Amino acid sequence: MADVYSVSVGATTVGANARVAKANYAFGTPNLKFVKVAAVNSAAAVNFSAETANSNFYKALNALQGFAEIYWADGGTEGFIVAYNENTANSGSAATPSVSNGSWGAAEAAILAAIGADTSCTITAVDLATNGLSID
Repeated sequence: MADVYSVSVGATTVGANARVAKANYAFGTPNLKFVKVAAVNSAAAVNFSAETANSNFYKALNALQGFAEIYWADGGTEGFIVAYNENTANSGSAATPSVSNGSWGAAEAAILAAIGADTSCTITAVDLATNGLSID
């Protein structure tokens, strides 16, 4: 394949921004954000690592999909991380139907009901850079 970046092409020379990648560039994908979902049942953390039929992980994801377009999820013993499309997400807050207000109250209630936990469910924003998380 011809190398059209390092040579002049006809009367045109490739600009200075050729082969430049910018940090935080979406590459045409939606604006993805990350949240952690955790739940407590009778003072014990709910296990979301099971990948069996009708698991808590499945039930919680199914409930969350009513509020956000999920692009990636990974379960664990004390919660799970989700990448969602911020452009189309709806936190379910009665005041503002978007995640910008930071309230996921309706989604938390839906997950709590779906998994049958009796204590609490929390959805919190995750900053990958700050927390040093990586996606394998």
